[in-house]
Parts: sequence; C-alpha cells; structure tokens
Amino acid sequence: MPDSFLSFNNVSYILPNGDALFSGISFDISRGEKAALTGPNGIGKTTLFRLAQKVLLPADGSIVCNAIPAFLPQETELNQTVGNVLGVQPILEALEKLNAGNCNEHLFDLIGQRWNIRSEIEQALTDFGLDFVELSDSFDRLSGGEREKILLLKIFLADSPILMFDEPTNNLDSRTRNVFYDYIRTTAKTVFLISHDRDLLERMNCILELSGNGLKKYGGNYHFYLTEKNKEKQCLQNQKSCLQNEAARLIKNRLKIENSAGKQARTAQRKINSKKFIKIQANAMHGIAQETKAKKIKKIKEKLTHKQEKLYEVKLSLREENVTIPLPAKPFLKDTVLEISNLSFDFGKRPLFRHFNLILKGGEKLHLQGNNGSGKTTLIRLILGDLQPTHGSVRLKGRAAYLSQDLSLLSAKKTVVENIMDLNPGISVNEACAAAAHFQFRGKDGLKTVKSLSGGEKLKAALAAVLGTDRCPDLLILDEPTNNLDIQSTEILEKALNDYRGSLIIVSHDRIFVNAVEIDRNICLQSIVLK
Repeated sequence: MPDSFLSFNNVSYILPNGDALFSGISFDISRGEKAALTGPNGIGKTTLFRLAQKVLLPADGSIVCNAIPAFLPQETELNQTVGNVLGVQPILEALEKLNAGNCNEHLFDLIGQRWNIRSEIEQALTDFGLDFVELSDSFDRLSGGEREKILLLKIFLADSPILMFDEPTNNLDSRTRNVFYDYIRTTAKTVFLISHDRDLLERMNCILELSGNGLKKYGGNYHFYLTEKNKEKQCLQNQKSCLQNEAARLIKNRLKIENSAGKQARTAQRKINSKKFIKIQANAMHGIAQETKAKKIKKIKEKLTHKQEKLYEVKLSLREENVTIPLPAKPFLKDTVLEISNLSFDFGKRPLFRHFNLILKGGEKLHLQGNNGSGKTTLIRLILGDLQPTHGSVRLKGRAAYLSQDLSLLSAKKTVVENIMDLNPGISVNEACAAAAHFQFRGKDGLKTVKSLSGGEKLKAALAAVLGTDRCPDLLILDEPTNNLDIQSTEILEKALNDYRGSLIIVSHDRIFVNAVEIDRNICLQSIVLK
C-alpha cells in the first residue's frame, strides 16, 4: 500500500463566476497521519475537502486518493433507523443470518473482519452518551445534538482507512469533545479534518494552512505551528527593517546625485565667469553631467520602486487587525448588575431549575458551563426577559446586550453603519462611523451591507454595534460565540472582551477561548439543575 494516502498536485479550482478560488495547491497526507486544514473562513477549505472526496472536480492539476475516505454527505435522510445511518445494518443482518445457520459465502465477505461490530457500536454509543439509543430507533426521533453525535460515529465506525471531518466539534459540549479527542488520539487510521478548535489542533501531528498565498504544511501540532508562524513573523520583521534601510539608502544616494549635479553646474558657471571656459565647453560639460545624472537617478528609482513594492507586500503580511473599545460616556455599574433569587422554571412538565440563586457584580466575568440540554440557553432567555420564571425573580440592572451564535441582532440588508445606529438609538452618523472605524470598517467599508460580509467581518460589525460606541452595555452575554469563527476572528473577539470593562456571561465549550478571556468565576449548571 502506498505511503501517501492522499496527494494534491498543482490543483486549481475555478468558481462558477470564473474567479479562481485557489491555484497551484500541492500537498501529501501519509498513512496514519492526523492532518488538520485551517485558514480564514471563505478561503476554500470545504471546497478543497469536496475535491479530496471527488464530489467536485479540479479545473487543473491532479488528485490521487488511494482509498475511499469516510465522510458525511451534505444531507442525511431522516426517515431511517439509527443502524442504517451508521451504515452497519447490512453487517448486523449478515451476522444474524449466519447465527440462523445460513453459511452463504457472500455473508462472510460482507462481515469481513468485523465480527465484534455489535460490541463496537454499544461501546461507541456509551462513550458518546447515547447508551439509551437503540439501533432500531428512528433517526428523526433524536434531538439535533444526538443526531450530530450519531453522524460522527458513522465516520468512526466506517470500514475506511481515511476519516474526514468538517468542523466536527463545533456543536459538541465539553464532555463529548473530550471523547472525540480520545477517539482521534487512539485511532490508527489516517485523519484529515477541517477545524478551528485549537484544543483539537493541538492533538494533530500536522497542520495545513490554506491562505491567499496558497497552502503550506507544518509538520507538528498547533503549538509547533504557532512557533513556526512566530519565526516567520520575525523573519518578515527583519526583512521589513532591511527593506526600509535599503529604501532610505537609495533615497539618500538619489539626493546626493542630484546635489552633486547641481554643484557641477555651479562650478562650470564660475569658470565661464572667470574666462577659464568658453560657453560651448561649459554647455557640453553640463549636458554630459545631466545625462549621467538622469541615468543614475533612473536606475535608483527602479531599485527603489522594487524595494517599496516588496516592503508593501511584507507590511501586508505583517498587518494585524486591531479593534478598540471606547470608554463609555457613563461609568459601568460597580455594584450588583444581575440578581437571580430562588429561581424555579419548568420546561413543559419537566422541572429544569429549582431554587437557583446568582449575584453578578459589575465587571465580573462569568463562565456558564454544562452539558448540552442542561439549561444554559434557557437561563440566558430568563435573564433577558424572553422567558418568565415559574417562581422566584430575575432582576437585571443597567443595560444588557446579547450576542447569539448567528449574530441575529444584525439586519442583513442594512449597512454596518445603519446597524450601529439602529442598535444605539440617538447617536449621530458621525458617531456610528467612528464606532465602525474602531472595528476596521473605515470609509466606504462602513457602507457595506451585512449580508455581503464574511463571518469574521460580521463578528466585527456586531461588536462595533454593541461595544463600539460610548454607550457600552453594563452586561454582555455571549452564547457559544466561537462556534463559527476562524482562529483570527476568535482572537479578535478575545481582545475585544479583555478590553471590555463591563460584566460578562459566556456560554462556551471552547477551553482556550475561555482561558484567554480571563474568567473570574465558573458555574456548572449540572450542579444546580434538578435531575
């Protein structure tokens, strides 16, 4: 079996409108390698995946895959059993026929080496917290989170040496993420996945970075990748310094030549005045000097233009997107911002909370934890007043703002500036433009409609609307904010939240993000939800 399971050789892909999404992409993934593809949203990662799966065809180049990879189709039929979704039903039926005495040869071919498939499935369902699920259960009767776990198990249970996942941990809670990490760590199969989950990237043994400059492979985990990126950044800083010095030297040489030519002209004029040169001789000398000067200056200009172009490219590579949060017109609340007293809430006939109490002080950052289904989003809705408690009270002091996963507070058809004005009634157009500029929407960029923005840009627009004016909320609530963000956008969010001086409630299973935001207190709803 070839050592390289998957090879891209000078691959290009053209979008339906004729634009090149990427070109000249070459890389190899070896047998047993655990490779992660990362890069900004919209750069073409999922398209590259579809090419590897032969769902799409390249415009140029070749793709060689020495096995049929296991991956999820874009749509899964809901009206089927869990066993059929997992792709194991034919094997289970073959085992039942053998047990009944049917020894047809094709049954042995169907089973292959998977004689313990039933115990494999039972263990996998238990690991993913689905031990209550039967293979005969209808897939459409499961919750969205349960279906997602079944689909992940479908890949792990597949009889393929290559497993492919696209953002597999986005909607998993902390417990299930850790189970997924263990499966990735222990499998002997080749793994190729797309992810911005930095905990997951830390467990891979190579990182493929797709950017506007092409694709580059880093032979290590996320820590190794960051180390190499920092080295590259330092090299670019050194290159920038050298180019700036060379440009300054060329400018100095040009001025020196211009000054020396002027000096020659003045010397010739003095000799004419003293009768040492006749005018014809002086003009001839002046012409030669001017011609020599022009040639030298032209050569210097060409070199200078080249250096300045290189310098511009280096500066673009080094450019970092910084955001700034203005100080509010009024001070943030320092005392109690949120007080929940003896809260009880029933979800239908199911008691979800009983006698829950919480006091949140001004400037305090709270991490709300809990497995999926423990009531985190429900608690947020109770805080915001979207739901009313069965018993007890929720008292919110000051102004609160909520950023959901889909950033639905923004109107897609309106511009960035218009959204800022809508969410901050009474501010002027100039104030809205200033808020947009704090988050990199300068000039005409502030007039872009939200529907035209990338995922990262949409996040910055939402932050500009909520935090960009001097009317920052006293409490900011975020529900799984990093699920659909690339790493660069997540880091922008981390910086913005660290600059924010109000109170914060974050629901997130992203451990690295939570640590970066410098949380003051953690509350796990499992410890307060009535079982």
